[in-house]
Amino acid sequence: MTHRPLKTDDRFIQEEVERRNKMPQTYDKVIEISGKKYYAYNFPRPSVTVDCVIFGINPKRYLGKDNLKVLLIKRKNPPFQNNWALPGGFVEMNEIIEHAAIRELEEETGINLRDADDRGPFGLDPWAFNFVGVFDAPERDPRGRVISHAYSSVVDINKVNPIAKDDAKDIGWFDATDNFDIAFDHGRIIKTAIEKLDSKFLAKIILGQFV
Repeated sequence: MTHRPLKTDDRFIQEEVERRNKMPQTYDKVIEISGKKYYAYNFPRPSVTVDCVIFGINPKRYLGKDNLKVLLIKRKNPPFQNNWALPGGFVEMNEIIEHAAIRELEEETGINLRDADDRGPFGLDPWAFNFVGVFDAPERDPRGRVISHAYSSVVDINKVNPIAKDDAKDIGWFDATDNFDIAFDHGRIIKTAIEKLDSKFLAKIILGQFV
């Protein structure tokens, strides 16, 4: 049986596989300090986080995106301690990213999107928890290389009662179109989430879903 000559890309892949196979086997180490587990890796690895942009509207007085509110928490812990930020946190080893966003939102604000009925969170369409984007600037988090996946949702501000919990020291609604000087790159995340709001979707909320 004759083998076709390796192309440049094929040869590179084969050499890379052979190089990795020759590397010594390494294992992640788990270090426990004061009851908390910390992971030590043999190679640099980015951390993965989630951020939740929760927009609040009053359907009876809604006049467009300029009247949107956004839910922010005051951070209890460093970095950016006592600064306002979006609810969010680190993805755990045993969960998918969207589930991490739902969990972090509930842990820090008490808002539970898992209580939704067939129409979705708080009577909205099932796709009301929307993916905003990946935010991965290398310098976005002073703790190191942290890549965030942001999600957004729209809720009736009269039907939710957010409470500061877990890592949140305080909580509040703010005008979503303010020029935020807040933690991390969360001002940019909010701006992106606003840009991705579908005007037809918002109109549907106002005219039908919240009635």
